[in-house]
Amino acid sequence: MVHSPHFAYEEYAVHLGQYDRLSFYGPAGTGPVTVHMYDCREDSPEYDRKLVIDVPADGSCVLAVPPGYAHWFERLENVTTRNDYSLHAPQDPTSQDPTSRWSPFDDNATYSVADMDRARPRAVANTVELPTAAQFLISKVVSRSWLGGATEQGVVASAEIGGELHRYFIDRDLAGQQPALPVSELATVTAGVGSYQSIRDDSYGIGSNVENGLADTMVHDLPDSWCSAERSGSSRPR
Repeated sequence: MVHSPHFAYEEYAVHLGQYDRLSFYGPAGTGPVTVHMYDCREDSPEYDRKLVIDVPADGSCVLAVPPGYAHWFERLENVTTRNDYSLHAPQDPTSQDPTSRWSPFDDNATYSVADMDRARPRAVANTVELPTAAQFLISKVVSRSWLGGATEQGVVASAEIGGELHRYFIDRDLAGQQPALPVSELATVTAGVGSYQSIRDDSYGIGSNVENGLADTMVHDLPDSWCSAERSGSSRPR
């Protein structure tokens, strides 16, 4: 997830089945990311305990956030987050208790910072790690669902104006309808390109968009010399 210079989280998130493993990457000299966590697992002997951890933004550490831990971040401006998460299922998936029902596609309860600091929810965290094949299948479905840009509050679009590419944000009040964009000789505008998710207009994540869904995605601005090297017969970087 790539965060803008003015990005700020406004709420805690709690997953029941997603086991986050987060690493952070910022420009040289970037200070650590501050992570606030509450143990919300109702059967935990440390229920209600709060942890505050500073994690370096140089990719040197991985922060593990088990299911049932509420988490909130500070100082993510200009920082890219990588999440090598795994998924866990309930111990008893046949239970009829509504509080134990879980879907890997709807596993993100959120609470404002003020509400969380006043009182903690009680979560029934999942404990059985899904088989690798199932996790890959779910990851593929999620990334494919981002085709065209899945956002929390709208649609991210791009505009090429005078040969320069710009990104802009369309509010979700359009009810999912693609806007009728005017024809212009000065700009080429497209909505719904690629496979990505956006949190407001402040950050975005890119999902793999391959048939098997088993690919990491990297965005990199290639130097002009790369194309000339390929034309001259040099080997192509992989």
